[in-house]
This record gives sequence, structure tokens and C-alpha cells, in this order.
Amino acid sequence: MFVNQQKVRSFFTALFTCYLILLNQMATQIAKSGQNDT
Repeated sequence: MFVNQQKVRSFFTALFTCYLILLNQMATQIAKSGQNDT
């Protein structure tokens, strides 16, 4: 079963972008909590 490579590539790009955004939000929350502790 052959899938359109363009669709697969764009799908993984969107998935990777969402992953980066989630990591960024988590890092921001950790930084905020770290500042609150001090």
C-alpha cells in the first residue's frame, strides 16, 4: 500500500511541530515554578 509521501512528510512535520510546542510549554512552566520556589 503506497501512501503519498508529501502527505506523510507534512503529517510528520505537523506532529513534530506540536511536539516542540508541548516541550516549549513544559519548559516555560518548569521555569516559572522554579522562579516561584526562590
